[in-house]
Amino acid sequence: LSDSAATFFPNFCTFLISHSLTSKYCSQNARRRRERKTRTRDVSACVVLCDRRRALLEFEAQRGRQSFFRTRLEYNFISTFTIAKTETASPSRGGGGGRKRQQKRFLVALSLFVLVFAIAVSFFLVETVPLVPVAKEKEDKVREKKMGVGAEKLLSEEGLKKRSFHAYSERDETPLEEAVETEWSAAHELLFRLPKKGDASSDSFIPEELKGALFCGHVVTDLDSIAGAIGAAVLHGGVAARASEINSETEFALEYWNCSLPEKIEDLIEEESKVCLVDFQQQSQLNPAIPMKNIVGIIDHHALQSNTIVTEKPIFVDIRPWGCMSAIIAHSFLMYKRYLPRKIGGMLLSAILSDTLNLKSPTTTEWDRRIVAMLVQYIGVKDINELAAKQFRAKSHSLSVMSAYQLVSGDMKQFKFHSGEAGDEEIKIAYSVIETTDAEAATSRLIELLPEMRKVKEELKVHAMLLAIVDIVNLTSALVLCGRTEQSLAKAAYDGALVDGNTHLMELKGLVSRKQDFIPPLTKAVKGGWIVPKFDGMARSESKIDVAEGEVEVVYSENPQGELRRVAHKEEEEEDNNEA
Repeated sequence: LSDSAATFFPNFCTFLISHSLTSKYCSQNARRRRERKTRTRDVSACVVLCDRRRALLEFEAQRGRQSFFRTRLEYNFISTFTIAKTETASPSRGGGGGRKRQQKRFLVALSLFVLVFAIAVSFFLVETVPLVPVAKEKEDKVREKKMGVGAEKLLSEEGLKKRSFHAYSERDETPLEEAVETEWSAAHELLFRLPKKGDASSDSFIPEELKGALFCGHVVTDLDSIAGAIGAAVLHGGVAARASEINSETEFALEYWNCSLPEKIEDLIEEESKVCLVDFQQQSQLNPAIPMKNIVGIIDHHALQSNTIVTEKPIFVDIRPWGCMSAIIAHSFLMYKRYLPRKIGGMLLSAILSDTLNLKSPTTTEWDRRIVAMLVQYIGVKDINELAAKQFRAKSHSLSVMSAYQLVSGDMKQFKFHSGEAGDEEIKIAYSVIETTDAEAATSRLIELLPEMRKVKEELKVHAMLLAIVDIVNLTSALVLCGRTEQSLAKAAYDGALVDGNTHLMELKGLVSRKQDFIPPLTKAVKGGWIVPKFDGMARSESKIDVAEGEVEVVYSENPQGELRRVAHKEEEEEDNNEA
């Protein structure tokens, strides 16, 4: 098309110009001919008029009304005026009409020129800027109709790209950031399976046994059991219940996502009530008010042990080796093609962050990460790190129920520092924060925190590991120092006083924010010349004594629901061998 336009356009312009010039001369000749005809016709008409007028005047003169002299003068004047008027008016009248017609021709030619120019430009744009295929547009429209609330805006190319996170300092991505970024596209595809509010119900398989059931979690209630019960109740048209009182983290999530606290199972259950257990299947974790004959289903992610629920007839069971039961519920909304309310999705997201320790737990699976990325897009969470930090802050109000691994790794970020000189060594520092209203309870657990910090430092292969215990009531902090390298760095950056002469605890008065108070002094210290010190020819400041051993596992010895702790299997084997 562009080649045709290139040959057609100049030829057509030449035709318009030649036609315009030819029309000009033709119009002039035609105008002259019309003027001559008009002049002859008008003169003849005037002569006839004058003859009639003269006869009338002669008749009146004969009757004596006017003198012949006056009649003759008027006749001469009328004849002269009429002929003069005809001579002057006729050319003007004919010439004016010709000019108008010429102007019309010029406007028509100009319009055609503009039209052809626009066509040529459009052909050029088609050749250089390809249009979006029609099939792709139709596909996007069809997919957009199937998407859930808040997901339509993700159809743009920017929505499909990996999400970028703004870091206030140079640091490694957190597991949450990495999961959302790497699973962004796969999670985006999952959103198309979520229907909008008000869409017709799907014909997908839905367990009939669970419709209208009570969904209840385990005793020693945590966030996953509450969020899972709420989500499952919405999914299957049932009622959420709780087996015991909630903790501070669950209270925060319910308030943050504007969800109501489920009622106690004792106040809801009746003799014929159907009950589905969520987040557990052990008899030891069952609320005494639930008869086993009423159990019609189990949705869980824990291992089957010796004390599992026993039923008289088959029941619905959905147990997956995932890191969180709420991730299973979120995925079930996709499988059953059911509408997921935004606040319910928020509760499920918070539960996944809690159970997987912000995706740092060894029990975390690929599907946990993908569901997190999907919920982040679906709900529209702007900063997943901020949500995780707020939630961890609420959870840390009850430090007694958290293991040393949870306290050290719960809110940790890794930073990279450079002195700015050529060939300088990159210094990596891991920085954890515990925000609590009971700072003394945290500092009293130094004997547990120090070995865990050294172990984490060894696993991450960083130069220093720091932990700040922030007292959010008195707005002050205490910095835990697990070795001599950390003591040297803290002295150069903060120059704070040791707490009661304890070399592992430094007071940081008025410093409470990692972003504004903790990291800038470290940057200044490194740029000021601080380097990792050498001790006895070794870069490490501590020996392997007082370093936590073992791998992180889910332990059920103290908490029937399980908690993340380090387990040293080698030591247990050696003890068994010695006893033998």
